Amino acid sequence: MGGKAGAAALAMLLVRVGSIQAQCPDGSPPPCGGVASRAVAAPPRSVAVLYFESLSPDTADAYIADGFTEEVTARLGQISRLAVTSRTAARRFRNPATLSTAEIGRALNARYLVSGSVRRSETRLRVTVELVAAPTGSRVWGDQYDRSTADLLSIEQDVAVAVATGVAGQLLPVERATIAARPTRSPEAYDHYLRGNRMLWRQDETTVVSAITQYEAALAIDPSFTAARGRLAVTFGLALNWAYAPGGVSRDSLLARGLAAAERAIREDSTSADAWMGLGLVLSFAGRREDFERAVESARRAVVLDPTSDVARQWHAVLLRRVGRFDEAEREYQVARAINPLQVQATADLGFLALNRRHYREAVQWYDSAVALDTTFSSSFALRARGRVANGDLPGAMSDAATALRLAVPSEGFRLSAELAEMEARNGQIERARMRLQDAFHRAGWREGVPDTTITVRLAYDPALAAVVLGMPDVAIGILDRARPRGPWLWSYLIFPGFDPLRADQRFIKIFEESKPPNAPEVPR
Repeated sequence: MGGKAGAAALAMLLVRVGSIQAQCPDGSPPPCGGVASRAVAAPPRSVAVLYFESLSPDTADAYIADGFTEEVTARLGQISRLAVTSRTAARRFRNPATLSTAEIGRALNARYLVSGSVRRSETRLRVTVELVAAPTGSRVWGDQYDRSTADLLSIEQDVAVAVATGVAGQLLPVERATIAARPTRSPEAYDHYLRGNRMLWRQDETTVVSAITQYEAALAIDPSFTAARGRLAVTFGLALNWAYAPGGVSRDSLLARGLAAAERAIREDSTSADAWMGLGLVLSFAGRREDFERAVESARRAVVLDPTSDVARQWHAVLLRRVGRFDEAEREYQVARAINPLQVQATADLGFLALNRRHYREAVQWYDSAVALDTTFSSSFALRARGRVANGDLPGAMSDAATALRLAVPSEGFRLSAELAEMEARNGQIERARMRLQDAFHRAGWREGVPDTTITVRLAYDPALAAVVLGMPDVAIGILDRARPRGPWLWSYLIFPGFDPLRADQRFIKIFEESKPPNAPEVPR
């Protein structure tokens, strides 16, 4: 999807889906600010698996339909002759009853669409599936499966073979063998795995805790379930990135458990993209420079193993950006967006990259695009506020900070309160800002504004920037001094212009130099 016509069509589709405000500030569709890509015709062997509808009497069984969709997508993605739409892109088109197959096909850049339903009743499953040609809506293949719940893996295999054959023609023996490979022989372990996947993509602290529990339950049943172990490693890495403490587990414990899961998964199957991505994410929080270099290389391996994954591309780009390899990061973000034009995180991260480069107008345009794609993503508003400050739009920055705080999940409340205090101060509301920041410090238990123990990087930069604006440099440096790990992740925030007033302070210089990655670019001026 790209170009003016493609972007306009996509915008209309998203408006009709009803879950996204697909409009930029000037009324145009995203991407905002004239940063669209060229339109590309759907490849002849391209297919998108739409999320199957759950018809089970128990609504809690929705994870089965989701898991079925994602597993069929993954199996098809292993056939090199097929171009398979990212499941994260397909996720945007849940129950698109008002859209024609042609509209969905254009939006997902797919020539064929797979859809259907899953119904569980006690120990039985009924799966109905249909393959259609998107441009015409004509049926290519369809079937219904009535089997035991223990046969879910077999049904997924049968459907993947039938779809691949309908799209690409007769399969080669090696292609059939690839599709037939099963991640586990245990239906019970697989059920826990599907439950974990359902929890993981919601990406909040509570569900990440649940995902870890489910993956560990799967591994307790089948210790050879490498796919679950790789996904567990990814989950630990994401918990570290988002500064979650599932079950009160310490950062060091998350690091050790994530590293153990990733390394064992790689020993068991060195072709597991999840295992390499998990290793990359976990190592990026280990703190040592050599660990971060391994982290970037591990993320690159994940991309090589799963080149069509927009999520793998996006995280590889994040790690490249954090070590200052900005041009490479931009290319990976753009590939992620080409795979999935609805990838909100990659779109927003291009805004972060522009902030790092101090290209503020471009940063705001990218965050406009991210907000146009998803109005519930608090981080897009919070970081757009920083671009607006640099562009001189102080009221807009304060409005964005207030919106970010309103959308915040509990774990974000402290730092986004600090950001709003910063923006209030920049708008001349000094006393109000000071009171808000002091209240945030009090609720966090930070005596005199400085934590007693080490804190994550994610919790450090917003209150430190607020302290700078409110004329409290000692507090700002005290906060930054407690931030761990001291390395590229911290450096990626220390280059923000809000820290410029501290750059001559020897205490700040020490923190900055200890965090700066090798060969990183100088701070833009």
